[in-house]
Amino acid sequence: MRALFLLTLFLPVLISNSHAQEYLLKNGRRFPASAVKISGMNCTATVAGEGGIETVVFTIKDIAQATFAPVPDMAKARDLIVQKKFDEAFTVTNVILKATVQFKPLPGNPWVEALLLQLDALEGKKKKSSDSTQAAALISLTPDENELVTKMISIVDSEHTPAGIEKMKTLAKETNIGYVQARAQLRIADVQADFGNLEQAAKEYLCVPIFNATDSFLSFRATMSAANCLFQIKRGEDAIKILDYYLSDNPSTKYKTMIETEKLRFKTPTKDEEGVDNAAAKGAAAADSTPAKDEAEGKKESPKEEPEEEKKEETAKEEPTPDKTVDKTETNK
Repeated sequence: MRALFLLTLFLPVLISNSHAQEYLLKNGRRFPASAVKISGMNCTATVAGEGGIETVVFTIKDIAQATFAPVPDMAKARDLIVQKKFDEAFTVTNVILKATVQFKPLPGNPWVEALLLQLDALEGKKKKSSDSTQAAALISLTPDENELVTKMISIVDSEHTPAGIEKMKTLAKETNIGYVQARAQLRIADVQADFGNLEQAAKEYLCVPIFNATDSFLSFRATMSAANCLFQIKRGEDAIKILDYYLSDNPSTKYKTMIETEKLRFKTPTKDEEGVDNAAAKGAAAADSTPAKDEAEGKKESPKEEPEEEKKEETAKEEPTPDKTVDKTETNK
């Protein structure tokens, strides 16, 4: 094993991409990816054997599993989709697809995952699968991978209508692939939200983890969408509870900071809510104020000012009129 390791350090890199790490054949043999050259469906491994350098020829179909190094941009694409930055996510997935296209025939290849994310981005943009140049390039995929991608294409291309909802329900029943079932459920919830049925949409979103609880990416997206629906219908406390439940089930989630930020937003009343609260407070204050209560509390009404004309009339009435009678003594004189 030590000789094999040392040999692989000096072997030329026979494949242009370093994402693959190891190939496990159906007969149990393992080869480091750096020692394998792939040409079409044929593979050649050059390794150190007991008698020296050994060349082993096999085909893609002989590979039971291929191990790949994590693709950093894959996590970036997922985060962009969660943040609803679908244009950027589409661009990132295009880069991944081009870098991993040569591994398409291999089981467990990252190309399929990148394609699924690109279809996710297209759905977020309300686009069809035909906008992806890679969606139709399903040649050389395994039957399971082919079914996975084909059904995802059906989800992306379905109508945003009640008829589309029924189609998604049928699709979920016809497959045993958890990812497809979860994505169909996510699409049902999206359509309900688009039609303004926010309470029903929240219920549909919360069904997603039931179908595919192991996929943290889908579960988180569905949970956040459900919380947002509840917040929009003035149920901020329920939205916070949903996020708290998610955190208790996923204490080490990478989305913890994002969740805490959303919880703060849900605690802050919207402008409409502030207006309603202020109006209610003013109404309550007015209803609580009565003349009797004001008098008891020492609140006296200020005397009303009389109009100026009325004041003049009152003054005129009060002033004595001059005495116009003639003094009799003066007349007798």
